[in-house]
Amino acid sequence: MSNLAEIVGNAKARDIKKVNPTLVDLIQRAAAHVPDYKVEIFSGFRPGDSRQHGKGNALDVRLIDKASGKEVPNYQNAGAFRTYEKFAQAVKAEQELQHPESPGLRWGGYFSGKKGKYGATDLMHFDMAGDHIPMAGGSWEEGLTPKQKRLFPGAESQGLGASFGAPREKSANYAKSAVANAPEKARFMSRLQDSLGIGKEAASAITGNLVMESGGWNPGREWMDVGKPSGGLASWRAERLDALKAFGGKNWKNQDVQADFIAHELKNKPEYAKTYAAMKAGGTVPVLTRAWMEGFERPAKKAAADSIALRTQHAQDAMRILGGEGRDTLRGGTSAPKAPDLNALITEVRKARGTKAPSAEAAVEPDLNALIAEVRKARGTKAPEAAR
Repeated sequence: MSNLAEIVGNAKARDIKKVNPTLVDLIQRAAAHVPDYKVEIFSGFRPGDSRQHGKGNALDVRLIDKASGKEVPNYQNAGAFRTYEKFAQAVKAEQELQHPESPGLRWGGYFSGKKGKYGATDLMHFDMAGDHIPMAGGSWEEGLTPKQKRLFPGAESQGLGASFGAPREKSANYAKSAVANAPEKARFMSRLQDSLGIGKEAASAITGNLVMESGGWNPGREWMDVGKPSGGLASWRAERLDALKAFGGKNWKNQDVQADFIAHELKNKPEYAKTYAAMKAGGTVPVLTRAWMEGFERPAKKAAADSIALRTQHAQDAMRILGGEGRDTLRGGTSAPKAPDLNALITEVRKARGTKAPSAEAAVEPDLNALIAEVRKARGTKAPEAAR
């Protein structure tokens, strides 16, 4: 890729490897779509921060105009809003193409609040918390909300259109969304089935949780979780991470080793006996996904409530890799359900909201416009009629 983002400042000093690798990859890919600007990632992991930076789940960027050498203002600046929005939209488009299974991408430019409120219209900020924390000041499909625009007079904003805001389960390529890392996931699930004596549903439920825990499918990821080191597919933390490293030695980042360690914990730790029994007993994918989350991962109550829907979605994707439907079946079907036509869904949503299709898409820069078209092609969708 040309025009890669440069890692500088605290992002470099505190090790960019501690930041969600999917997010770093998206920023690097998007940098190639803004050739007139130098992209710098200057802040990533922040030790002691209880928010997304402290979890290794966020980073901050700045754009530097190559012609003038000047930095484009990246915080609560109406005049610079559209420049950063176009870059953010390139990041979003790359997510749709490269990492459709990853948790929701957020951009700080769509964070709500008036000027002076910490975090509002934070043009520099990107994180992967969109699966459980919304962007109240705007959206990928519609851009800034009218209210947020009034708070920042002069800010130009243009959404990407409804096909970028449609839920994945409604998109035309939903049945294909499980393709990312499919061979690795299939091997991992097969290994779990053999070592634990569990069915497809249980293996899929476990895998769906691990996709959520590791920020995609990242067995080698390490980060700080509330002041304690965490890592691996299951977000093993503190003493449990130490135990994984002792179990796997220099190969602890290998997914097969981690599958074996899961089996080791289930079979040898009394606190997981009930969870192991539930996995062996079988059931539907949604029920088993919740059982694994509550019995093995054990997130905080609010985090569990916020994430269960996406964990289940990831588990259903995993079930499709194994040839099952992942819905209300005990032993799986043979194919994924046919997705409804997305254009019809978009029309229905617009009618319910009383909104119209965006009319200015042609004004988007040619390179970004081509990228958007590529995403629509991948999703099997077309541009809204009014935007062609």
